[in-house]
Amino acid sequence: MLAFSGAIPMAFISYREGSMKTGIFKAVLLSTAMVFPMAMSTGCAREVAHSESERDTMFGGRKKEETTVYKNADGTTSVERRKSTVNP
Repeated sequence: MLAFSGAIPMAFISYREGSMKTGIFKAVLLSTAMVFPMAMSTGCAREVAHSESERDTMFGGRKKEETTVYKNADGTTSVERRKSTVNP
């Protein structure tokens, strides 16, 4: 008969656990290495111009307009406009 009782030797279990941890570590390291350059290449937009204007409305309120121009990392520009009105 077989001398093996069906139990898995402890050396085999610890080896498999170690390789699983190493595999997970390699997967995380590889995914980080792939994502990091993409995040760094997008960059940030920098502000090129900014203007604000405030004026009184006909009924005693104040109207404020802001315009900001950004230069993106890929060379395009984007414009952000904000308008707000405060009525008494």
